[in-house]
Amino acid sequence: MQHSYYGLSSSKTRFFYIIFGAAVLLLLAIIAALVSARSARVEAAKYLRAAASLRVGTAYQASVAQLRDAGVRVMLPNDCERQCILSFYFGSKWRHALQFLPPPTELAGQLEFRDGRLASKLTAMRQSIYIAEVTESVSDVSGTSTDIDSLGRLRRISIELSPLDFTQYRESAYSFSLACMGATRGCKTADFLQKADELEHRTPASIPVRDLVASGRTVEVISRLAMKYHIMAGVYGTSINGYHEPTIDVSIKNGTLGDAFDAIAKADPRLEWRQSNGAVHFATHNFPISLMDVTLHSFDSEDDWHSVLDRLDQTPESQAWLLDNKCPSADRHAAASMGGTGITPTYISVHARDLAFSSVLDQIAAQSGVSYWSVERDSASPCPTRSTWIKE
Repeated sequence: MQHSYYGLSSSKTRFFYIIFGAAVLLLLAIIAALVSARSARVEAAKYLRAAASLRVGTAYQASVAQLRDAGVRVMLPNDCERQCILSFYFGSKWRHALQFLPPPTELAGQLEFRDGRLASKLTAMRQSIYIAEVTESVSDVSGTSTDIDSLGRLRRISIELSPLDFTQYRESAYSFSLACMGATRGCKTADFLQKADELEHRTPASIPVRDLVASGRTVEVISRLAMKYHIMAGVYGTSINGYHEPTIDVSIKNGTLGDAFDAIAKADPRLEWRQSNGAVHFATHNFPISLMDVTLHSFDSEDDWHSVLDRLDQTPESQAWLLDNKCPSADRHAAASMGGTGITPTYISVHARDLAFSSVLDQIAAQSGVSYWSVERDSASPCPTRSTWIKE
């Protein structure tokens, strides 16, 4: 009998050690999963910052340099100068081993290069069947589409972001919630984007405005709206600044920025407004600056903004317009010379195809942190005489 007691006690001891060892292994696996998830969030944050600012059309070597400057680890395949795809993955490998937890949330990125330049970007967050993704390629208009299953659950949100969209839409599109990576409760599509509710605002004119009261000179009102609502605004035409500019009052109770723009144009009938590639432009009815509408068939420049602006003025289309309009040689740099305060030297990467001169100015301004720019002429000459750039 004593022998059997000893055997029973030995079995209990062995069972205890097995349970204890399993608990220790489980605890170590949970700790490893948490550490892995935290590391993945840190690396994913670096990638998101770089991906949001990386411009379609940027040269391959410049793109790789920007990624590395942001601290993103880049594994380069052989012979990637002309055409290749760089893939990025951020997730917790240990999480897959813990079957009792929800499936892991993962972030993935893809950069496609063709002819030595960045042609498209894809960034996606996924957990099981739930996914949110943003793509950038050649779309002229930003938009959002959703996929809802038969039970009314949001399964997928897909965002097409125009490379020329410099509104708050870009920030909202890349507002992936990295807290979902490693979360024990799990996330679904509706949790993936922190600012998903802002993505329905596809243009500056559709941004909601409530209790807006603004007064002052016209250009002051426009520039304040641009900075407050994080949009790009350009104004160009004859005598838009100075003694002839009226003081206006704008009041919107419940409406949109489009209503505010209409109110500005009504209060200052010299101006008309339109939307252009995610920006809003005001121009004078009489004696506008037609250079702003000249199409540049090809413009590529990567340098500090002083050099980029000089090259913009030196494009064949710009020079042809300036010569046709008999602009003095001293004025041939006035259209794109950057003035204003608070502007520091900035690296600019612009690659435009069949884009209006004014839209290229939008791209340069956006990359310089500028929300408002203006180009002015006097009524005696079609040539631009002064430009102003205002930084937030």
